Amino acid sequence: MRMLDIRKKFLISFGVLVVLIATVGAVMMRQVDRLGAAIDVILRENYRSVVICRKVDDILEEVNGGLLRSFRDGTAEENGDWKEAVRELRAAWDAELRNVTVKGELERAERVNRLLKEYIALLPELAQPRKAETERRTLYDERMEPLFREIKELTGEIQALNQQNMIDANNRARQEAETLHRRVLMIPVSYTHLRAH
Repeated sequence: MRMLDIRKKFLISFGVLVVLIATVGAVMMRQVDRLGAAIDVILRENYRSVVICRKVDDILEEVNGGLLRSFRDGTAEENGDWKEAVRELRAAWDAELRNVTVKGELERAERVNRLLKEYIALLPELAQPRKAETERRTLYDERMEPLFREIKELTGEIQALNQQNMIDANNRARQEAETLHRRVLMIPVSYTHLRAH
C-alpha cells in the first residue's frame, strides 16, 4: 500500500513537471519569436533607410563638389558629369519611398522627393556653357545650395528616426531575452516549490 502511494506521488510529480516544462517551453518559443521579429526590424527596415540616406548624401556631396569645382575652374559641368548621379539619386529615393516604416518618416521622405526634383531640374541650367558664370553662381547661391542643405537636413532627420527605431528595437529584443532568461530560471524553482507541497 505504501509502495502504491509513493508510485502515485511520483507519477503526479512527474506529470506536474511535464506540464510545467511544456508550458514554459511554449512561453519560451513565443519569446524567441518576438526576439526574432525585433531583430528583423533592426536588420531589414530601418537599416535599409539609413543606407539609402547616406548614399543620397554622398551623391549630393559629389554633385555639389563638381559644381563648386566648375566655378573655381571657370567651366560649366558637362551633362555626363551629373546624369549618372541623377539616375542614382532617383533610384535610391524611389527605394526609400517604398521602405518608409517609422512614424514621421513619410512626410520627410515626400518632402525630400519634391526637393530632389527641384534640384535635378536646375542642374541643366548650371551645365550650360553659354550661361555667364555670374548667372550660374547666382543660381547656385540662391537656389541650388539652399535645396542641397535642406535635402541633407531632411535625410539626416530620416536617418536619426531610423537609428532611434533600431535602438528601440534592440532594447525590446534585449528585454525579451532577459524575460526569457528569467522564465527559464524559474523552472527549477517552480518545480521545487510544487514538490514541497
